[in-house]
Amino acid sequence: MKIAIINPPWYDDSQPELWGVRAGSRWPHMQRRPGPGQLPRYIPFPFFLGIAATIMKDAGFEVLLVDAVAEDVDRPSLIRRLDDFRPDLIFAETATPSLNGDLGLFRDLRSRNPNIRLVFGGIHDTAMIPGVMAEASVPDYWITGEYDFALLDLVQKLAAGEAVKTVPGLIDGNGVHNAPAAVADVDSLPAPLYESLPIANYCDPVCGLPHPCVQAWLSRGCPFGCTFCVWPQIVYNGTGRYRRRNIDRSLDEVQYLIDNYDCESFYFDDDTANIGEDRMVELSARITSRGLNHYPWGMMARGDCMTERMLDALAGAGMYCVKYGVESISQKLIDACNKNTRIEKLKHAIRYSKKIGIKVHLTFTFGLPGETPETIRETLDFARDVDPESAQFSICTPFPGTRFYYDCKEKGYLITDDWNRYLGSGEAVVETPWLSAKRLQEEYQAAVEEWDTYTAERLRQRQERLLSDLNGRLDSASTWTLAGDRDFAEFLWERGGAQVTRTFNDGTPRDNDCQLVIVSRHDEEKIWRRMKRSEPCEAENALRLFG
Repeated sequence: MKIAIINPPWYDDSQPELWGVRAGSRWPHMQRRPGPGQLPRYIPFPFFLGIAATIMKDAGFEVLLVDAVAEDVDRPSLIRRLDDFRPDLIFAETATPSLNGDLGLFRDLRSRNPNIRLVFGGIHDTAMIPGVMAEASVPDYWITGEYDFALLDLVQKLAAGEAVKTVPGLIDGNGVHNAPAAVADVDSLPAPLYESLPIANYCDPVCGLPHPCVQAWLSRGCPFGCTFCVWPQIVYNGTGRYRRRNIDRSLDEVQYLIDNYDCESFYFDDDTANIGEDRMVELSARITSRGLNHYPWGMMARGDCMTERMLDALAGAGMYCVKYGVESISQKLIDACNKNTRIEKLKHAIRYSKKIGIKVHLTFTFGLPGETPETIRETLDFARDVDPESAQFSICTPFPGTRFYYDCKEKGYLITDDWNRYLGSGEAVVETPWLSAKRLQEEYQAAVEEWDTYTAERLRQRQERLLSDLNGRLDSASTWTLAGDRDFAEFLWERGGAQVTRTFNDGTPRDNDCQLVIVSRHDEEKIWRRMKRSEPCEAENALRLFG
């Protein structure tokens, strides 16, 4: 059998400036393209798809793996590739907000080949799936949970003409509704089928983490019980099963991608990467022993699980940035959603991370039950007070299958069952006694605008400091030159004064005492790291806007 494994494109023809991310993202959502034909900065790596593809290939099947999101492939182009490959079975990862479009793609594929077998995996409430399949007449099968090995089981049984009713996670729309598939031994999972994926396009640019960026993983599952969190409740079936992966297996993949695909950084994209102080110390030692500490790297972490011993070890191993999920600073709200953050420990982790030079990205969500304009203000004031390098804000969205969804449904808080609107990136689908959907959207937009104003002023202050430093250096240096983005660095000419303007050297040739200045909206760290490898003395003396 020939098997196609795909991450379908997700877009709306009426809004070409938006592009959806799904596979690999715990928050499927639409992003704005930076320009026509340009991918958004954040492109998550499709771990499940890539691993499943390797498993299928190792079992002897001919496999076509297409991440249409990362390749920026539209539906007609994807269909042409599938037509050329002529698969016997197509597996696609879907998610609640992209489901209607993904069903439409499968109906198109069925119309072109009535005999093809169509299979879904991904994020949707398992209780709703039989109804979806009956109404849409596609897919033929749906594998819930961790489908890595279950997909192989299904394909092997179909190829042999055997009954499929024992396949873990299988729903067939005709009465078979098995418990979600699970992987007991995560070290049994092979590396993803990297050679079939556009490695250079994947990036989680946390705090300017250089790209191409290796996205890797150290564990599956999460021991915490946040009611709104999708993967632990739907993909991992709400069991709270946290499974650690062998650290060296993770670092082997990081090393392979750096060596073979020229990746500039790496990022551990676990649900919660920093479980266990001794494990984090061991990770730091392993990173250093391999020489990977010379590359900037980061992780998704829980702030109140961090200790100073952990952070000292991680920073010593070259950690460049960390992403902490805060959600809300209101103890009442985070306790009500079962996140149960220890606020003072979180605050200390953020401040200590910054103190020892680790850049911090914070994530916030507005709209948890009990949210009011006052709690939103409290959280925004906190964000300004701790001053992370970057932050993201969303509207908390109740994905079907989560406790948050069922709580909202039971209490009558849901205002729509149009899954296309379950995005969290600007539109509220929940209305509570404390906050209407309209008011929540207004408060969210006001918070985003206030944060943008705050960071714009912070950028202006950084520009002024750089200009002051440059003018000071020009007392001893005869000229200066720029590495980076001329447009983004225009402030150097606009506000630098006569000395800065007069002494600029375009770099051909460069004087021995020429001062290097690095300014780039997104790539400053990449430029500096490359310079450090080729001209370490000059790099150490460089002036940087974000350094």
